[in-house]
Amino acid sequence: MLRSRIASTALAGALLLGIAFSAGAANAEGTQYLKASLVKPPLPYTAPSSCGAPFVNSPLPLHLRLGLTLTPNVDFDGGLDVIVPGLHLLPQLKTRVDLDVLAGVNFKGISTMVPLTFDQVYTPSLTGVSGFYFGGGIGPFFGNNVHFGGKVFAGASLTNRLGIEGDAYFDDQGDTVLGLMLRVAI
Repeated sequence: MLRSRIASTALAGALLLGIAFSAGAANAEGTQYLKASLVKPPLPYTAPSSCGAPFVNSPLPLHLRLGLTLTPNVDFDGGLDVIVPGLHLLPQLKTRVDLDVLAGVNFKGISTMVPLTFDQVYTPSLTGVSGFYFGGGIGPFFGNNVHFGGKVFAGASLTNRLGIEGDAYFDDQGDTVLGLMLRVAI
């Protein structure tokens, strides 16, 4: 069971990296001209008005994610993620560290899982589409015991500070949890 779950998580990560690498390879010479001439650069993030400082100048961009798990039960799903500049497996990818809390209450009591994942994120350069990203990662899942797991995710920006993200968590205990969250720059 453990080996099959690790193998399926590794396969999902390898597929995401393969897609990201092939998409990056497709953006060679000819596409660069198209990208430069037709796509507007993204708007910079700004901090809340009480801070006044541009968010884009933050050394580690931080986001708060709040939402619900959709399977196996509807429960709380929230977390923080930070993008680590300059650290990546491939030039087209960004590294993101996520700390999530998945908590549910039922007649059996309170159940909590806290994944800490190290993710690779790919943002495709598509004409007419901005703010879309996807990726995956692996790391320890804390709860009643510590075990290994992974996640895949996809999201899109709704504004320059607000986005939506869907996550799928897989752990070596055989649990699969799907979540949908709002992602806010803080």
